[in-house]
Amino acid sequence: MHHKIILLLLFLLLLRGISAQYYSSGADPASITWQKIDHEKFKMVFPEEFSKPARELAIFMDSIIPSIEATLNHNPGKIDILIHSHSTYSNGFVSWAPKRIELYPNPSQSNYSTDWLQQLAVHEYRHIVQIDKLNQGFTKVASWFTGQQAVGAVLGAYLPMWFIEGDAVITETTLSKSGRGRLPVFTQPLRARISHFGPDSYDKAYLFLQRFCARLLQNGVSPDSRSKKPLWNQDLGRCTR
Repeated sequence: MHHKIILLLLFLLLLRGISAQYYSSGADPASITWQKIDHEKFKMVFPEEFSKPARELAIFMDSIIPSIEATLNHNPGKIDILIHSHSTYSNGFVSWAPKRIELYPNPSQSNYSTDWLQQLAVHEYRHIVQIDKLNQGFTKVASWFTGQQAVGAVLGAYLPMWFIEGDAVITETTLSKSGRGRLPVFTQPLRARISHFGPDSYDKAYLFLQRFCARLLQNGVSPDSRSKKPLWNQDLGRCTR
């Protein structure tokens, strides 16, 4: 019996680290005291010294979330938002399993007139609406057995990057007085290439094309005359069947 216990302990000690998440952006200092804001739409977690900007962001999100959800006609439910204010990284991301938003509030050097954290929140929350809308039909049934991995699988299989990012760029632009859709610098590299070398292939040009393709289809309606819903609203439902 003692031999079995010793072997079990050795086995556990030899195990490599096991990750509890599909994607981890690193660890914050252990000395941080965390605070949270509970809202019906989100739970925001942030370092204590970031309390004032976090409260301002929570007020902003309370007012803007209905507009972010409107064009896809979807309520994604309550979402966790984690703010990393002890980082020089400038970005944000959405991840599934578990689903969450992580924000890095240090402003980008290529910043624009919209408040950086507000712009980031609009862009990333739109991703939440896009992806969570996939949790219907067959995908929802599959999620009863596989959890949030089912939505992640459908996302990877059916949603092109030009839609995911293009639609979010459109949203951040239409719901603000700035956004990348209004910045000449956003398309400047591609315009410079075209003027010098001629048109690029689709793969090279997709960062430019994604915004315009998404815009055209977001404003369009289904060819099915019985439905007047926007194309994206229809298509996100179809790819989950």
